[in-house]
Amino acid sequence: MSDYTVVPAQEVKRIVSSGATILDVRTPAEHDEQHLVAPHVFVPLDQLNPKDFMLRHGLDKEAPVYFLCRSGKRARTAADMFVSVGYKNLYVIEGGILACDSSGVPVAGTSCSNKAACSSTQVGGCS
Repeated sequence: MSDYTVVPAQEVKRIVSSGATILDVRTPAEHDEQHLVAPHVFVPLDQLNPKDFMLRHGLDKEAPVYFLCRSGKRARTAADMFVSVGYKNLYVIEGGILACDSSGVPVAGTSCSNKAACSSTQVGGCS
């Protein structure tokens, strides 16, 4: 059993309105290609240091952090990294950015399928 909770992508709107931190751990190229329109923090998994991240963002060990990647595997790896150094209230967004896009969560970038949610006024727009 893991020490984090998996939540459906449809919860992203509620997560954003709660003010919780969403951490996208994909590569820079993936993030440019497709990312949440909603506020989020982007740190590639290979550059992620849980203690530094929490300190830089003024978060304590109990602050909720939601992890996002392409489909879920790297988000789980990131959550495990945070668990290993004692952080709590960790969540993985099930299905990653792909599930967000397919479930109507607004995404932007050079490649998003939810054209109704994308516009040239949003971060990156869609082509």
